[in-house]
Amino acid sequence: MIQLKHLITEQVGAAWSSCRAWNAAGGTNYWNGEDGRPKITIKFADSGFQLHYVGKGSGYAISHAKGGKGDSLHQAFNVVVCDANRYLMKGGLKPDVNNIESNCNKTGAIYDMNIWIPFLPVDKQMKYQLNHRGGWGHDPGPNAVLSAVAGKAKNLEGPGKVVVNTGGGTITEYFVTYTI
Repeated sequence: MIQLKHLITEQVGAAWSSCRAWNAAGGTNYWNGEDGRPKITIKFADSGFQLHYVGKGSGYAISHAKGGKGDSLHQAFNVVVCDANRYLMKGGLKPDVNNIESNCNKTGAIYDMNIWIPFLPVDKQMKYQLNHRGGWGHDPGPNAVLSAVAGKAKNLEGPGKVVVNTGGGTITEYFVTYTI
C-alpha cells in the first residue's frame, strides 16, 4: 500500500488528492445510489476496466482534489484513474489510451455514463500507470496532461482523446500511459 501511495503521489501528482477524496468517502460502498447519491459501479478484468455512473451531474464531491461539487459526473474520470492504477499495479497490463470509450445518456436530471478502458497484455514485469486531464464544457488540450507528466513518464504513450456528449454539455479528456 505504501508503494502504491508513493507511486500515485509521484506519478499522478495532483490526482492523488482526488484519489484520497474517493477513498475517504468509501468508494463504491458509499456511492451506491442511496439517499440521492450517484451510483458508481466498477468492473475489472485483465481485458479492461469499466465504470458506470448513474445520478445527478453535480452536487457531490466524489473525487475532487479540493472538494468541489460542481462537476460530479466529470469527477468519474478521476475515479477511473484512481482505481485502474490500483489494478495495473499487478503488472503485465497496459491501458490502450487510444481506444478508450465513453458514452452518456441523460433523462431529466439523471446521467447514465459508461467509461471503458481496454487493457493490453505486456511483459509481466512492466507496470503501467494511467493519467488524464480534462474538462466539462471546455477542452484543456493535450498539453495539459503532457505537462503534468513531463520528465516523469517513461515509455509515454498518448494522449488519447475522449469526447463524451453528456446531453448537458461535452466532457473532453486526454489520457496517457507510461511505465513506472
